[in-house]
Amino acid sequence: MEMESSQSETEEETDQSYQRIKTIDLIRSQSLHETIIYKNQGKEQATSYEVLEKIKLTRLLSWNIRKKPKDAPLLNKANGEGGDDIDNARRTLLSYLKPRKDRVKSGIKDGEFMDSARFEVGKWEKRTIKSRDGKLELQTEIFLATIDQRSEKALGGGACTVIATLITDWLYTNPNTLPLKCELDKLIRDGSREWRSLCEEEIHKGKFLDQHFDLDTVIQAKIRPLEVVSEKSYVGFFKLENVNDLDVLQDAMSFDTIWDEIQNGESSSEGVYIVSWNDHFFVLKKERNEIYIIDTLGERLAEGCDKAYILKFNEDSMVFNVQPQLKTSKVETEVDNHASVIKNEEQEKEKENSPEFACKGTSCCKEFIKGFLAAIPLGELQSNVEKGINGNAPLHQLLQIEFHYMSPLQQNSTCVDITN
Repeated sequence: MEMESSQSETEEETDQSYQRIKTIDLIRSQSLHETIIYKNQGKEQATSYEVLEKIKLTRLLSWNIRKKPKDAPLLNKANGEGGDDIDNARRTLLSYLKPRKDRVKSGIKDGEFMDSARFEVGKWEKRTIKSRDGKLELQTEIFLATIDQRSEKALGGGACTVIATLITDWLYTNPNTLPLKCELDKLIRDGSREWRSLCEEEIHKGKFLDQHFDLDTVIQAKIRPLEVVSEKSYVGFFKLENVNDLDVLQDAMSFDTIWDEIQNGESSSEGVYIVSWNDHFFVLKKERNEIYIIDTLGERLAEGCDKAYILKFNEDSMVFNVQPQLKTSKVETEVDNHASVIKNEEQEKEKENSPEFACKGTSCCKEFIKGFLAAIPLGELQSNVEKGINGNAPLHQLLQIEFHYMSPLQQNSTCVDITN
């Protein structure tokens, strides 16, 4: 009997000791809580961190003090690490203080960049580009997108006009900058989607059988708030050899004249043009010391290229004329005292002369349009004219190039200042 009484007293003392530990811990926590409240007194507004701490501590202090059932162990194995209830409370407090990944806010909107690479900046690279006819070389900086308008991610085969409109609007909305790789990809996808919507409209199906919309149609559709400034726009023609006596082209501006006006004329201010040539549209951005071409059809740059590109023309840009390959023959003669034997050895060696300098600076942009983009179509047209072959389209239409000066809608007076 004495042993049972002694054991009962020991258990009661243990239980009371456990209660004292919890009571002391509660008093300490309440003291900490009151200290935080006292520090916050006298302030008109509490910071979000202090308010958050107050809420956390209030939750932790709302414990129910209840008597432990008899024979309950001090170490509760139900807790994950086998610690007691006080250790469990400490772990709970630490979990509140740890930063949570889902609380970190991202500055990128959901669905803004849906490519496998969520956010790609891209980079400028100094490259040497050879024209498709092999006559010119361009050394300048180039920026490549991930896709172009014909990519499966865009599905915008004939969307160049619409995409050029979206890019122009982006350039005016974001002055003094150019799109990143992911932004250029997004503009291509968005423009291709807008183009497909236009293709589904009945009013356009009969007018544009090839689904290549002109700029007037895209502007009237109000896809973006832009307009063409006719006073700063140009329509001109490329010239062919021995075909300059066409009556229709006598008083028309040539491409060279247009470029001189853009570079040095009264309207040579900074701005953005949408250029139309050979049923294709691209963007030309003119700045004080640089000119950019933004084209969303990679094949215009090089055969097999499937990425949209931006070309930068500045003081470091250069164009060279590439000389044709030459063939040389070597004759070796050996003379014998008894007989004269002449041995002729012909060795054909292909050797490319070093390129000859053509131009430098922003004028390289002019040579790129004329000698890279238009070289092959103009060469084929020259050959057909010499052979007397007349195509379905009028000759002047095949030679025509247009520079449409774009402006944000109802902001004619400030459209130039936006790009300064």
